[in-house]
Formats: sequence, C-alpha cells, structure tokens
Amino acid sequence: MRASTDIPIASGESEFTRFDFRDLIELRAVDILQPDLSIAGGITEAMRIEALASAHQLRFAPHLWGGALTFASGLHVAAVASSGFILEYSLGANPMLHELAVEDFPVEGGQIEIPDRPGLGVTIEEGFVARYRKS
Repeated sequence: MRASTDIPIASGESEFTRFDFRDLIELRAVDILQPDLSIAGGITEAMRIEALASAHQLRFAPHLWGGALTFASGLHVAAVASSGFILEYSLGANPMLHELAVEDFPVEGGQIEIPDRPGLGVTIEEGFVARYRKS
C-alpha cells in the first residue's frame, strides 16, 4: 500500500516488539511507527522502537488509547523521541484515560504539558479504582 500512495502510512498499534517493527521497516510498509506501550513492552521497548524509527528516518507517534498510565508513559517517551512528532489523544468517553488519574492532560494551543511529578507524573484516583474493583 505504501508504494502506491504519497499519503504517509502509520501502523504498529497491534505489534508487540521491536522485532515486529523491524519487519515493518524492512518491508518498507510504514512511514510512522505507532507502538501501543500497553502491549509493545512498555517504556523500554518503546524506546528501542523509537531508536529504529530514528535510525531509518521514520516518524514516531505512540498509540495512546489504553488509559492514563499508558498515555503518561507514551507522553514521556514521545517527549524524548528524536523522531517523535505528534500524539494521539482520545477526547471520547474513555474512563480509563479521563477518570483513572487525578490529573488531567489538558491540551492548550495544540500543546500538552509533560508532567514533572515523580514517576509517570500521575496520581491514581483511588475512588475510581474502588468503584471498579472486583473482589
């Protein structure tokens, strides 16, 4: 598909490791690598995937739909990614993104502030966890 269009092709939200992304790169199948940190090995593996994107002059845009912790993780990775250029951000009804953390991720003027608090910079909303806890 990539060879038949000038439209940049983004993919990877269903891939699991840097080796899967390596295969996409070797096939020249993508322009933008989009790992979902929830399934692609977390922050460490995402940094390895980003290194592949950078080495092959591709772009990097983490797939951040899973929830507040995935979003915060991807936000931090994207902030240090030399090949990073855009973030996905769901404005839809996603309680795991919009209610799990005490903090919001407001977008102002097309920009989003990277949390500078310890860890991922989010505080788990204990009331949310209690409401959905299975005993």
